[in-house]
Amino acid sequence: MGQFSASEPMVDHAAQFALLLGELERRLASQDRRMANAESRSGVLIASSAVFAGLLVATPMSYGVLLALVVNIAAAGFGIATIFPKSIEELKPARVRQRLLETDVDSANLYLVDQYLALIERREAWISLRMRLVKAGLGLLGVSLILAAVAISRGL
Repeated sequence: MGQFSASEPMVDHAAQFALLLGELERRLASQDRRMANAESRSGVLIASSAVFAGLLVATPMSYGVLLALVVNIAAAGFGIATIFPKSIEELKPARVRQRLLETDVDSANLYLVDQYLALIERREAWISLRMRLVKAGLGLLGVSLILAAVAISRGL
């Protein structure tokens, strides 16, 4: 990887690498926006669950209302799980810097591209998990609302 034979003509790949690295940086920025979106949605989920839990506690307690409250707390738990841990993986500058200084320009660029691609894949899995947690939490919040409506309307 990144090695060129003596028989190959030396080609300046700077423009291609600049284009590729620019695209990878745009992808990372897109992932940052999606992560912020997931965190915003989880905040709304937690707040909604808290308000609804307050309303349920003020309602005369029955098995149906208690079940709705438990499901509602689970929904809030999914929201909380979405926002922790707060950090997201980044490239390790010291390690990358050392590797870049040890190789020729094309090999350094290939290494950097490989590092970005691996980082994007790892972050994508994390973002996807967070979005699924938010969706599950919102689903549970909806189920909790339905359970509470049924329990209150039927006096369960």
